[in-house]
Amino acid sequence: MNRDEKRAGVGSHGTKGTETPGADSLLAAPNPHFGLDIPFMHHLGLVPVSFEGDRVIARLPRARYLENSRGDYHGGVLMSVLDFILSVSARSHDPLGTGVITIEMSTHFIAAARSELTIESRLIRRGARIAFCEGTITDAEGELVCLARAAFKLVPRRPST
Repeated sequence: MNRDEKRAGVGSHGTKGTETPGADSLLAAPNPHFGLDIPFMHHLGLVPVSFEGDRVIARLPRARYLENSRGDYHGGVLMSVLDFILSVSARSHDPLGTGVITIEMSTHFIAAARSELTIESRLIRRGARIAFCEGTITDAEGELVCLARAAFKLVPRRPST
């Protein structure tokens, strides 16, 4: 168990007891990205850690193919994982029945990212059709790397094809 998992109260099995019904199953295979199969998140290497109520935590291990020309994480990678993790908080009331469409996302890059990262999000407010969320990315030393806020349109999830 790493330092971030201890801080999040996550056990060695990688999940945490939650208020969200079936949240443990949302972290399990075959759809480990909080109940969804997201090929792009698989490609990036995103590792779900916990899903408690409307709070979500994931890790992003260091990988050379995620770097820019300076050897830092590429900003597009950081924005992509934030968009996804914030969307999980937005649909936390009905994780498998609700989909989301990003309306707007504001991202602030605070420092270069060069180590394993922890991505956290939480719901600010959810209405009948729109949810507002915020999230952060911290490095292995706990330093703030990036923060974001986003608005999502809530939509019924389409059946898988």
